[in-house]
Amino acid sequence: MIDIHCHILPYSDDGAESLEESLMMARAAASSGVKTVVMTPHCNLPDTDANNYFSSDLAKRYIRLHDEIQKAGIPLRVLPGAEVFFTHEVP
Repeated sequence: MIDIHCHILPYSDDGAESLEESLMMARAAASSGVKTVVMTPHCNLPDTDANNYFSSDLAKRYIRLHDEIQKAGIPLRVLPGAEVFFTHEVP
């Protein structure tokens, strides 16, 4: 199974509040049969930085979570993604 909308990335919007919580979510996903998770922090929300999904900080957090999941031996593939807020500017 692939989870294409998951707020597993720590310290992002309404996602996991810590790395430990992210790892708990990863273990729960893997134990329930999920093989791949797409991390989907919010992007382009009104009244926020419209380019927040391009930030180097976000990329570093993606990489760190990926590495920590691997180090913990959790059989879960994580991919970067984003939850796009639909506005007239999206197209």
